[in-house]
Amino acid sequence: MDINLLPYGKDISQFVKFVLLLYSGVTKNDSDDLKRKNQEIVRLIQHSKKVKPDKLHVYDRLLDVLSSMSEIFSKSETLKDFSNEKFSAEEFLRNYAEEIFGDNKRKYNMRNLYDDKMIVSSRNNPEKKVLKYNPYKHEGRYEYFDKNGRKVIISPLGELAFRKDNYIDDRIVKYRIQKELETGELFENIVYSDISIFDMDDEEYKNAVLEELLSENNIALSDCDGYIGFIEKTLYHGVEKDKEVIDLDGYIYKVSDKYMLKYNKDALSAVIDYSLGRGINSERRDEKTEKNNNSKKYNDKREDNQLSR
Repeated sequence: MDINLLPYGKDISQFVKFVLLLYSGVTKNDSDDLKRKNQEIVRLIQHSKKVKPDKLHVYDRLLDVLSSMSEIFSKSETLKDFSNEKFSAEEFLRNYAEEIFGDNKRKYNMRNLYDDKMIVSSRNNPEKKVLKYNPYKHEGRYEYFDKNGRKVIISPLGELAFRKDNYIDDRIVKYRIQKELETGELFENIVYSDISIFDMDDEEYKNAVLEELLSENNIALSDCDGYIGFIEKTLYHGVEKDKEVIDLDGYIYKVSDKYMLKYNKDALSAVIDYSLGRGINSERRDEKTEKNNNSKKYNDKREDNQLSR
């Protein structure tokens, strides 16, 4: 087996899928075969370390992930379910990501906060929601450095405007996030959040953004189609740092004495609805139907214009 594993250092989830592909030939009761597969992958990684000794940190990370996956599959029921195709690679990542990625200090998967009724439906097309993406004319670019001295570039791209169930209009910003890897390369994610560039001069706020909001786990494990919450000043002064709070608006994790990471149900639901093509200006709109219904088109456009103000 001669495979270049280096690209997997940029996206661990792809390495997980690669390992699962190799596991796919293992029978449900053959733990010895599973061990042989693991040994084969370990040999591949060790060989790669010798070929590229300057990338040891990447391959050590892959070995850690493989070790976690081996432990999960050592449970006979997990191997049996996988062999019987009871879960896909995506479902495996969703169920076991925190064990694989490590750092289980809080809840990461926020998909359960989604509420189909959180965003107002279009009056003339109940299948659509009153939400619209408005790209910025000029893309911003703001550079910072995390606690390890690695560059983080934050680029606002546009706003997703939406109408909440109480008929109040709100918006969430779409960003391109580029983070410098240990290799010196930049790894990019597209996320939805609300980052105050003005407040990035506050060291405590900046640390909360760079180390918690834009952390690998928060971005990779939230499972909300790019929505990752936002940082704001805490309202829970009696709650200790590193503690979670569930309130009516969503989920809160106290990052520091001053700041908290917050997931709002309305913004989260708007992002998921938009990703599902439910926006009134979504690319998945049925244009043929619109042409045959001028009245509906007019009213959709009116709602569209209201959100553009």
